[in-house]
Amino acid sequence: IIEWKHRIMKNRIRSTSAVLCLVVLVLLCLNLKTWLGTPLRIRLLGTIRVEDEPMDQRGEALAVQQPVTTETRPRPKPSRPKQRAERKFVYMMSTEQCLPDHLASSEAIGNATACDCEVMVLSYKRPCNDTSLRHVEYLYDPSTSAGSGRNMLYEAAMARDQRFLYYIIMDDDIKLEAKDKLKIPNPWRAFERSLLLYEPAIAAPTWTDPEVPNDPRVWFLRVLYSYRRKLGCELSARSSDFIPVVHFDAAFDAFHRDSLRAGILPYSTEYDDVSWWFSQRKVQIKAEIMFRGRVVTHTSITCVNAKHRWYPKAVISNKILLSMVDEIEERELPERYKESTSVISVLQEWKEHGTSHYHKSSTLCLKPLNIAL
Repeated sequence: IIEWKHRIMKNRIRSTSAVLCLVVLVLLCLNLKTWLGTPLRIRLLGTIRVEDEPMDQRGEALAVQQPVTTETRPRPKPSRPKQRAERKFVYMMSTEQCLPDHLASSEAIGNATACDCEVMVLSYKRPCNDTSLRHVEYLYDPSTSAGSGRNMLYEAAMARDQRFLYYIIMDDDIKLEAKDKLKIPNPWRAFERSLLLYEPAIAAPTWTDPEVPNDPRVWFLRVLYSYRRKLGCELSARSSDFIPVVHFDAAFDAFHRDSLRAGILPYSTEYDDVSWWFSQRKVQIKAEIMFRGRVVTHTSITCVNAKHRWYPKAVISNKILLSMVDEIEERELPERYKESTSVISVLQEWKEHGTSHYHKSSTLCLKPLNIAL
């Protein structure tokens, strides 16, 4: 009986071994992923054990990143669309239709790489359909004045995702010239370099009028130096590239982005039916109050207006100017400036001098700035 039981046990073991061998063979032939199910599967990759891997939407395990070898390389990342390059400057102007030829040259603002700029043009007579310059954006509105047109450009520039260091608002007929063409072969690039080196709040070239006789390129400087002499200022400013000023013409103005955040713009248009000059007067008053000494003119680069169009012109009266000063103090000046002693001092000077403040202001005696071109 005992021998018979031993034979039965041996047969059972042999049968069980045969079944196990058969199962192993089946498992090797079948897909383990289908047989065991992905969530419960355990894999060994080298020395890294991965259990219960995260699942994607199809229920398949996400691939486990393995060490990079000569045989295994990571998949290249999908290419993204190229974003527009960040620029330092944006030039804005109103014109009859398209960007004038003298500004579309590479020496001026016709080459985005050379000027590191974007250009925004408001057409007020006919829409411009020229798309040859990709960095130039056109707007169209036939009903704007000088102030409202500039406000439209300013608002469009601020609405962009792209931010610039300087927002340069200019007339469409201006030309930049250098007093020393050998030293400054390209006044556009020299002016831009000066902005980047010093970063004034507001900067403008020396303004000139071609109709003024006796070397119009230095007419404004002669007037400015005469004011400084009368105030007893140092005359060494003749060798300086930047001089602090109160008056700066609207033909070409570069506004630092911090000055815009402080609220120097938009332009006031309430006096446009009387004179288009008054909107710039208000900007001048506000600029000296908020940024005294950091509003400058470049003594080596001049701006010349080639055309003289008709528009409402009038000399500002003392009454209107003082009303502008009061309006700025009461409604437009940010709160953080109102308690500043320097701001209070400038406001008092404007109220005492009125229109004569342009040549009596102590700002004209502030230390000049030397910028290496």
